[in-house]
Amino acid sequence: MIESRKLLYARRLQLRRGFTLFEIVVELSIIVVLATMGIVGYEASVPPGAANAARNEIHSMLRFARQQAIV
Repeated sequence: MIESRKLLYARRLQLRRGFTLFEIVVELSIIVVLATMGIVGYEASVPPGAANAARNEIHSMLRFARQQAIV
């Protein structure tokens, strides 16, 4: 009787594949929390004007390329 229960339990484990909805929700929530912490840490390490300076530099390079293409 006990052996048949063990076999039945082992068979159920073999048939179970994939993840449950609860497992997926827990994993996604952990990923979101870690990503949020990483983004906040990254924003704190970047100087405030760095993004604007990079954007302005890209814009000026595009203007220069457009000017060269016209000439």
